[in-house]
Amino acid sequence: TLPSCNITHIEFGNGKFLAIKDSGSAYYSSDGRNWTSTTSFIPVHFTSLMEYGDGKFFIMNNSREAAVSSDGISWEQGTCSFDGNYLIFQDIVYGNGIFLLSTYDNVYMSEDGFTWKETDISSSWEDFLLDYKDGVFAATFKIQGAGQYFGTATSLDGITWTFIDDIRTLNGIDICIL
Repeated sequence: TLPSCNITHIEFGNGKFLAIKDSGSAYYSSDGRNWTSTTSFIPVHFTSLMEYGDGKFFIMNNSREAAVSSDGISWEQGTCSFDGNYLIFQDIVYGNGIFLLSTYDNVYMSEDGFTWKETDISSSWEDFLLDYKDGVFAATFKIQGAGQYFGTATSLDGITWTFIDDIRTLNGIDICIL
């Protein structure tokens, strides 16, 4: 059974689930019911983000420490380089051969998970959540200075973003038509 205390992230990839704790320990499972503790130590404490992509699990914390693993047991550790200063990470997604990572006020992209560069997403958008499906990245965000107005943008490459302004209401809920 998976211990319920201090599990911060669970991700599926390479035929297994990987669950990690802030303490640096990890558990894996092929069925999501029966869990095995790894004997290795996760080199990144207080993990902020976890994603699976390009055949690897990727984890990172707000101190910019990162690690990648193909099996969730052996880890390659490194430090991430960013164009920005103080960053608090919010979300990460993998698609089209790249990772996209959001902070409060920007979106960054990386091919390897260690070297990141800014995208050209609008500087008047903030508080990003990311997703990827069927070859398209999507970002939802709050528009600065607009009160509680939220928007959506899409991108095929993670670099160039198009604002979607077709918002409709369905049963009292605003939805964006992509």
